Amino acid sequence: MITINNMQLPNSYPIYFQRKIYLPFILISIVIISGFITYYSFKVYNVYHIYSAFVFAISLLYLSWIYFNPFCIIDETHFEINNGLFSQKKFVYRDIQKVETNSDKTKLILIFNDYDTAEISIRQIKNKDKEMLVELIKIHIYKDLLERDE
Repeated sequence: MITINNMQLPNSYPIYFQRKIYLPFILISIVIISGFITYYSFKVYNVYHIYSAFVFAISLLYLSWIYFNPFCIIDETHFEINNGLFSQKKFVYRDIQKVETNSDKTKLILIFNDYDTAEISIRQIKNKDKEMLVELIKIHIYKDLLERDE
């Protein structure tokens, strides 16, 4: 069993890391404001204002996506980062050599086997879960590195 800082490999997969709770509230306020604009533009002009309805629909769609999709999903062979609606990235442990964080722990820096790097913002994760996320990824990568050497 591989342990880092008293952490072990989990018994069940997948493991989910949720976003900070204030992000959906910001989007809810945008949805409510655009809903008011839609309602009052319809009431005042007797015309359905298409732009405010578009903002309402898009913000509601994004809010539902943020609410129902976790930020990070860790599986046995890979992990997925869902930064936004169209920016979902999947990383395989076999391709990664090392994991680091920057000084203020807002970015996850992945160093691949060919020494390319990828910086991923982890600001959206709860502060108490950031360290756990990095340690779990490190454990999986080190486990995979040990299996490669055998």
